[in-house]
Amino acid sequence: MSGKRPGKSRTSGKSGKNNGPKTRLDPAAVEAAAAKRERRARAAALREEQQRKQRRKKVLVQVGILVAVAATVIGVTIAVMRANEPDYVAAPNGFDKSGDITVGNPDAPVTVTLIEDFQCPHCAATHAQTKDLLEGYAEGDQVRLDFRPIAFLDEMSSTEYSSRALNAAVCVAEESPDNWFAMHNKLMEGQPAEGGSGLSDDDLVGLATASGADADTVGKCIDDRPHEDWIDYTSHRVTKSDDFGGTPTIMVNGTVVEGTAEAIDSAVKDALAT
Repeated sequence: MSGKRPGKSRTSGKSGKNNGPKTRLDPAAVEAAAAKRERRARAAALREEQQRKQRRKKVLVQVGILVAVAATVIGVTIAVMRANEPDYVAAPNGFDKSGDITVGNPDAPVTVTLIEDFQCPHCAATHAQTKDLLEGYAEGDQVRLDFRPIAFLDEMSSTEYSSRALNAAVCVAEESPDNWFAMHNKLMEGQPAEGGSGLSDDDLVGLATASGADADTVGKCIDDRPHEDWIDYTSHRVTKSDDFGGTPTIMVNGTVVEGTAEAIDSAVKDALAT
């Protein structure tokens, strides 16, 4: 036996290394491969740019859809608001186009404007503090009182007392504007608690007749509620104005002041001094 291991071939050369021919790269082939890699890189970059453009286009389309939807929603909202806005209603006898009724000298140099709701507890509290002061203005010549009544607190009673009370007061003023102030004061002083049914129509008729109104005339007016549309219109117009801050709002010559006798009187004196 030769002692050779099966599968073991004899090698040539002292080192045992393969000294046969070696493969050499062709320069033309190297250049072609590099060009091919460059073409692939450019193609990949082009695909990536196209994909980015497609993504941007998709986003812009989506944004455009959202903008269009938002514009539609806003348009619908405005349309609904306008649809819910009451139509113009002429003011009843005794009230001007701003919804004001004046007590005192209409040519007085200073005007105190009061925006109130007959169901507003803060209005009743302010009235208790300022009643004597306002009555003094009404009897003098230097200050006129412009009352701008609204009814936006119907949800605070189970019988729409806010609107019913204002309708009753307008019924009194329509018959005789001179009786407004007395009816106003009685409604503020007899204001029912929130959450209940409020004063009944019979109670309102009683306050109206005590203020100087004819019982039969004012009774029918209170029952029929003919001023509902005007009350809705003027209340909406006042409450939707940018400068409406709730009730009561008291202004002296158009400038809002605190609802205290001291603050009102101080602002009136300053206005008279100028």
